Amino acid sequence: NVEANNQKYAAEMEILARCVEAEAGNQSIDVKRAVIAVIMNRVDDDAWPNTISEVIEEPYEFATYWNGAMDEAEPSVSTYEAISLEMETRFYPGLFYFDMNSYLPYGTPYARMGDLYFSTK
Repeated sequence: NVEANNQKYAAEMEILARCVEAEAGNQSIDVKRAVIAVIMNRVDDDAWPNTISEVIEEPYEFATYWNGAMDEAEPSVSTYEAISLEMETRFYPGLFYFDMNSYLPYGTPYARMGDLYFSTK
């Protein structure tokens, strides 16, 4: 339900937008949606925290949070568009991990999209 999702996550849209911009600001909307999916899939999974900010702030998970890049990020229109699209229809329900350099040693490789490597659980 789009309305329920919007209400549930409204307070955390800015931290989500800053994270997505910092992680994938130079990527296509589809890649941004995949980053959003990783975050949202974790929020919805019992193995991770229950809020967007807690997922992003987990130690060693999102480098742009820990290195300060999120603080400098100014979310673009396409980042907000990607968030809106992904909240309306979850396009990548199985994604839980991504990295810039290669597939991570855990999870199952899914696809390279743009400059990022995505994996499922």
